[in-house]
Amino acid sequence: MSNQKPKQTYSGGELVAFHTSNSQRRPGNKNAVKRSHLYAVKSGAHSENRRTSRLSAKVWATLPWLEATDEPAVRAWAQAEILSTELYACLMNEGVVTADGRVTGLLAEWRRTKELQLRLERELGMTPASRASLGVDVARGRAIDLAAEITEARQTGGK
Repeated sequence: MSNQKPKQTYSGGELVAFHTSNSQRRPGNKNAVKRSHLYAVKSGAHSENRRTSRLSAKVWATLPWLEATDEPAVRAWAQAEILSTELYACLMNEGVVTADGRVTGLLAEWRRTKELQLRLERELGMTPASRASLGVDVARGRAIDLAAEITEARQTGGK
């Protein structure tokens, strides 16, 4: 068995079809034939992941009330933010209306992405209303106990 790497072909895109030579395929393995969506990543294509990670890190630094269980939602929000930014740039570049007077499909995709992003923002406490419903004190970055705050204010004379 040779130590050759599988042959990769690039067709100009960042994600390209991954081809394994017949000599390296395992007998009876039909996964490569069934799954045509398997792709190899061309060098430098990880920039989207880096953008997502950087944006997620900013969210973690800004919203101290988040917990480890919020990680998938934070990552999904960062991905939605990147997608909506890219879609908006395409809309501004290509225009909202096509040459025949119809509204482009990108507008609907951008709107759906923004709606998803807003739902995630509500779940993560990124909007004022969602922070209030979660009982998060932004100045302190912690959950507040409204009853305890009222009791403390009464005891100190409201000062």
